[in-house]
Amino acid sequence: MASDTFAGRVREAANQLRKFRARDLADAMEVRTHKERRYVKSCMWQFCKRREMIRISNGLYKYVPVKKARTKRDIIWHLVRSLRHFGLDEMEGLK
Repeated sequence: MASDTFAGRVREAANQLRKFRARDLADAMEVRTHKERRYVKSCMWQFCKRREMIRISNGLYKYVPVKKARTKRDIIWHLVRSLRHFGLDEMEGLK
């Protein structure tokens, strides 16, 4: 499944490679321009700040997928979006 965002594409490619250099990641994403290659590096920097990527050695990175726990608020919003019509019975069933 292809992602709609550039960061999503970076995540998908990084997840497939597991260990990589910035150039390897850009090549896996089939990045063509210098501007896009800089944007790959920028995404990598942001992911490192969020600990989605870990620097193993100089220039070598490892992708660590982050699993987000669903909160009750997330579940309620999913219910609102999917059902459109709901009552207290459906909400009380979330316990």
